Amino acid sequence: CTSASNVKFFQSGFHPYLSYRFFSFQDSKSFLKNVTPFVSAGIGASYIIRNDDRANASSSQKSEIDLSFLFKAGADYSITDRVFVRLSVLGYYVTQKSDAFTVAGLSAGAVFTF
Repeated sequence: CTSASNVKFFQSGFHPYLSYRFFSFQDSKSFLKNVTPFVSAGIGASYIIRNDDRANASSSQKSEIDLSFLFKAGADYSITDRVFVRLSVLGYYVTQKSDAFTVAGLSAGAVFTF
């Protein structure tokens, strides 16, 4: 949820994405042997709700579903063959009817592969 003066936004989305992991980067002779860089890209949909409490607003609440794109780059640190910790930077772009909505951020998490 984001707000500016009397306007508040709520955004939620669904973004399946593909990742490419650079396994050739791993070097068994250095401290980087457990680190694998990756890039990811995806496409999906975002649901945005705007509440506008300004006096000159035509309506107080509007919502829309828009096409959106997700981009990530980062590194995985292997704990076991199937479990790793992921750190990444991300970019998120929503093609709204009026103006594009862009977000940049950092993310961290644990991943299990099968």
